[in-house]
Amino acid sequence: MYYTLCRVAERAGLAPKEPRRLITDPDFWNEFCNRAVDVKIKPGKSIAKLQKSLFTVCHEIVKKRYAQHDPDNARHADLITLFMFNFWNATGLLPMTQAVVILGANL
Repeated sequence: MYYTLCRVAERAGLAPKEPRRLITDPDFWNEFCNRAVDVKIKPGKSIAKLQKSLFTVCHEIVKKRYAQHDPDNARHADLITLFMFNFWNATGLLPMTQAVVILGANL
């Protein structure tokens, strides 16, 4: 299933698949990071609510990218958003992003 989702994400312009690994597209990651910084969080906001806000940002970008790169398969946007979000969590990118957003909110 991983390889199938990698190919679907690749067609949408989200992450090119190399022989042994999936690499998040730098433009996609840059757009996500820039929008993640704008997520409004209140002191004491739970990690679950922060993740939901970041997931929403990711979902909006994925839908936009599908419309641009692979409109015939836009129906997969929900699944691929979940796949990318889980991929970032497994590789440590998501926790790092959450920490930066929390730090930025406390400044």
